[in-house]
Amino acid sequence: MTSPTDAARPGISIRRLEPADEEAVLELLAVTLGWDIDDRHRQLFSWKHRLNLFGVSPGWVAEDESGLAGFRTLMRWEFISDGSIIRAARAVDTATAPHAQGRGVFRALTMRAVSDLTDEGVACIFNTPNTNSAPGYLSMGWQAIGRLPVSFRPSRPGTLAKLPGARAAGDLWSLPGCTGEDAAEVLAAADEVVQLLSSASAETQHADRISTNKTVSFLQWRYGQCPVGYRIWLGGASIAEGMVVFRLRRRGSAVEAVIADAVFPSDASARYIRRTCRHLLRESGADYAVALGSSRPQGWLPLGGRGPLLTWRPLEWSRGVPGLPSWKLGTGDIELF
Repeated sequence: MTSPTDAARPGISIRRLEPADEEAVLELLAVTLGWDIDDRHRQLFSWKHRLNLFGVSPGWVAEDESGLAGFRTLMRWEFISDGSIIRAARAVDTATAPHAQGRGVFRALTMRAVSDLTDEGVACIFNTPNTNSAPGYLSMGWQAIGRLPVSFRPSRPGTLAKLPGARAAGDLWSLPGCTGEDAAEVLAAADEVVQLLSSASAETQHADRISTNKTVSFLQWRYGQCPVGYRIWLGGASIAEGMVVFRLRRRGSAVEAVIADAVFPSDASARYIRRTCRHLLRESGADYAVALGSSRPQGWLPLGGRGPLLTWRPLEWSRGVPGLPSWKLGTGDIELF
């Protein structure tokens, strides 16, 4: 069925993505986003959009007389607030074929997605657009919530000299063979992870905060199955004593430790958490560590104004606009490649 957003673009039709479209979509992503058409990128696409714990990603394609003109998909997501599950979606991969640039393909695809997801009862869409795409989203009803706080810790004073070279884009793929333990192997101990999550719940869930619905299954998908490659540093001899999920990657001339997640018992002291992160950084050989989130351990330095811009669009949402303090998001909630 044709929607008003389809009819508003002469010569372009929009329909839902079908499995048979995937190879053409991967080729379009290679042309527009620089993906390689190889096993790693196919695995990454499948992990994001087929294996996602929260459900298969809905997708849409635009077609014209030349064939595929554009692609748009959103990842299904779940937040939890005051014990209630919020069905959400995250605007991620989108591409317009070079021959269709300037014909409103991005807008038409996105507004069709908004219409369909509203009909499905999805509460909201969120994302962290770059400076090029943010104005387009804001013009379609998205609202700027604010920049997520980001902080870093140098491994030693001498590494500060490398920071100017770290302004380049970070590598997609993690460095192999780093310290710590394989994330999939650690998270396979489901009972122990459940115990840790239960003991951490008093610290990680607040009645007035919106956070990702993190379960053992979520952590196994997010970090254990992700082909980018994550490691886990245990705070002590067992999972119950806490863990830090991280990965090492190159960013310009520096080696960066990305702290994706940290889960500690609610009674863990600030000193204990700080010491765990310090040991991880020292043993990893990274030049510095970086993390998103409002909590900043002692010794970590803020990078004011450098965090990603969080934007949000209500769909089936009856509450007011959630301001930045309402969101409890970390690196692992945002870093989705």
